[in-house]
Amino acid sequence: MAEAVFHEARGLPEDEMIYVANVVNNRVASDLFPNTVCKVVYQKSQFSWTAHKPNTKRIVSRNAAEKASWEQANRVATMAVAGQLPDRTMGALWYHTKHVSPSWSRSKKMKRVPVDHTSPHLFYSRR
Repeated sequence: MAEAVFHEARGLPEDEMIYVANVVNNRVASDLFPNTVCKVVYQKSQFSWTAHKPNTKRIVSRNAAEKASWEQANRVATMAVAGQLPDRTMGALWYHTKHVSPSWSRSKKMKRVPVDHTSPHLFYSRR
């Protein structure tokens, strides 16, 4: 969970990290995805960063900002795994940055979920 939160939202406000953790937890609870955090995070073709397996320890050791993001990601992940984060994405199972428009996001089976309008991500749930 911590690696997913870090790689998907590092350098962003804590709210973004919470949204990522919410999506991972929502997937674990969904019948569409595997039923553990690790299986969800490392499911093939779901999170782009997992394709090249970055060395998180090396990234974090590079500078103070990365270390701070890692510590923040760990706090959020710990709360998420313990069930201490309310779902602020209203059941979202998918997301992407606003800079891309993946084909799946245009499916009639998708419903956009409103989150903070300043978020660099768009979130979706099933209709």
